[in-house]
Amino acid sequence: DLSTEGDAWAPNYRTARERLEIIQEKVQKDLEEGRMQKLTYAMAKEAYGENLLIGALGLVDEGGDSFRLIHDGTHKILINPRMRARDLLPSPMVNDISAEMAEVEDLQEPHIAIVWDFKSAHRIVVVAPEDWGLQACTLVDLRGRTPDPEAVVYVNTVGTFGFSSAGYWWGRLAAMLIRGAHYFLGPELRSWILLYADDGKILI
Repeated sequence: DLSTEGDAWAPNYRTARERLEIIQEKVQKDLEEGRMQKLTYAMAKEAYGENLLIGALGLVDEGGDSFRLIHDGTHKILINPRMRARDLLPSPMVNDISAEMAEVEDLQEPHIAIVWDFKSAHRIVVVAPEDWGLQACTLVDLRGRTPDPEAVVYVNTVGTFGFSSAGYWWGRLAAMLIRGAHYFLGPELRSWILLYADDGKILI
């Protein structure tokens, strides 16, 4: 049971309140792509009951007029503190890069290296419908009050940046993609494929 005691909602951070137009654009895009659904608070409460948890939104300035939308799954709604990963997915470290480069030097053959970044990787993983209420948010200013029954609430239908489960399930999905790439390339094109979160490198 992930429900919280009392009012399960948290007001948005100042970074989100001060850049409301930017968040509105991001939310509208997510609605169009099916990553979010729009409900009234009353509808959402009826659908999800105690598991309707409205987390705080924030924006992180990434430079160049680019902002990352953060959905806080830790404070107030207390989802992240209750999560326990089923297993650990180690990321490549400096030693792995060193081993890769040492093998390449020993072979003394030409190689091709490609680096990539999965755009919005955490937003690729689909979430079970019964859990959408746990990833709810709103653009309404909730400071000092609970939502009005007709207030607009958004629920995420995919993994959301700010929830530890998003990174975990993305890692599982990415591992399948990497494994598939090894099978596709075969022994004749055996390669190093390293993945760190949503950034990857392949050396053939």
